[in-house]
Amino acid sequence: MTRRKVLQAISFLIFTLLLSGVFFWAVPVTVSVSPLVGLANLIKGYPWTWKLLLAVPVIALALFKGHYFCFFICPTGTILENIPVGRKKKVGSSSLPFALLIVVLVSSFFTLAVVGLLDPLAIFAEAVNVFQYSFNPVDLWLVLPILVLISLNLLGRRYWCFRLCPLGALLRLVGRAGVAITAGGKKSLPPGGLSRRVFVSSLAGGLTLGWVWSRLAGGRSRRLIRPPGALPEEMFNGKCLRCGSCIKACVTDGIQPCFLEAGWDGIFTPRLDPSVGYCDEYCVACTWSCPTGALRPLTLAEKREERMGLATVDRERCMAWAEDKYCLVCQEHCPYNAIEIHRKKNGVPCPVVNPARCRGCGQCEFQCKTNVSAAIRVYTL
Repeated sequence: MTRRKVLQAISFLIFTLLLSGVFFWAVPVTVSVSPLVGLANLIKGYPWTWKLLLAVPVIALALFKGHYFCFFICPTGTILENIPVGRKKKVGSSSLPFALLIVVLVSSFFTLAVVGLLDPLAIFAEAVNVFQYSFNPVDLWLVLPILVLISLNLLGRRYWCFRLCPLGALLRLVGRAGVAITAGGKKSLPPGGLSRRVFVSSLAGGLTLGWVWSRLAGGRSRRLIRPPGALPEEMFNGKCLRCGSCIKACVTDGIQPCFLEAGWDGIFTPRLDPSVGYCDEYCVACTWSCPTGALRPLTLAEKREERMGLATVDRERCMAWAEDKYCLVCQEHCPYNAIEIHRKKNGVPCPVVNPARCRGCGQCEFQCKTNVSAAIRVYTL
């Protein structure tokens, strides 16, 4: 095994381990080491945090070693180089990666969804995370980007890396700057770049794509419950990278990817699905796993005050209200004492939600014993 293969294997295992969720704070590291994600975050207005510093070693490596990260460290590149799909035909470089880089960065003024779809580390995180939480049919769409990249190998080995990858283009630009610095301006830069026409077209394409994406709101479901710490809805979709880090960090599997519950612009963004799992009272893992600030990092004290939704009892389906059966499972499991008891004339105790105390954590819905679907459900505020 060559030195390159050994380094690829070690790097791949490290990235996979970081995404395993053994340490919830390590989940966003995989995505945060991408300078492309960091730059897009800054363009979108994300404030400086320690997560942005994670991309500094990759930038420094590119200054002195050019494409070293792409060939030796990038987990997506490792998959594309070693998976037995496609031809071994060598692929030459092109100006398309630079065009895509401009599209990604310009569209970031409106939304981070585009960088989430085209950054190789975000794509890798999405694919790995899918296989680590409860199955949801929507999950299959999250592995689509990596499958598209693999299918491009039919055109040539690592076709994505050489002909399309915007992160590779950014690192190539950094490498050229490194050549200019170390050579003191005496050494000619490597060939490559964009014509004026392609540059203008890419600029226009990025503006159009970002503007259109940010306005594909559509209808939002009354059952759209965002994870704790979520920014206001009009800001959340634009900040969310769709990387799946919060979904992986959730200890109850309650956070699931949206399909159309949040409209077209919110596809693949996270939502709390109480039918799958609830938001644990003593857990803030998802808020600290977010690499872009779409979820604000919360302390446990702040988490207890965070309102995600409001539970509502369907009295026509509730066994206590509709059938005079003694059932207060929702009240017994509520961690916020938000469900009070109302006694009917026949003495049967029935659940009533106190809106002032309810945080929308979904534990009542998750524990409800009514057949088919819960008689108490959480709705958006």
